[in-house]
Amino acid sequence: LEGFPFLHFTQTTTVNQMSRTLGPEIQKMVVTMKASGIMPRGPLVIVIHGATSDPSHAIEIMVGFKVNAGAAAPADYEMSDLPPSKCAVSLYSGPLEQVKLAYQKLYPGIFGAGLTPSSDIREYILYYETPESSNDVAMVAVGLQ
Repeated sequence: LEGFPFLHFTQTTTVNQMSRTLGPEIQKMVVTMKASGIMPRGPLVIVIHGATSDPSHAIEIMVGFKVNAGAAAPADYEMSDLPPSKCAVSLYSGPLEQVKLAYQKLYPGIFGAGLTPSSDIREYILYYETPESSNDVAMVAVGLQ
């Protein structure tokens, strides 16, 4: 996947807690970006560092958007260059609270191809209605070593 300028916030959470804590923070970020005149240049991206198969394990996540290079980060947010990444990718359509189903299909393919996953994952939220909506669409990208 390509690298890009990334406006984000960082949070330490668990997979079990993530859906409960992200909604209000994402809404706040969108309002702040609009007030600051910053336009997203792509979908919401969630970058997960330190992923394991244990949903109660603490992980660091960065949540944000691709933006124009040189954009100034508003207070409470950071600008980073998200580097390019070699990934195995799967599209998922359905309730985002069940996105783990995409991983259950993706990981056997990774191992079956003789590849080694890294502990870094990107989730691109391509279409979103609600966490329970069967219309939600995400692209899950598992980093490869």
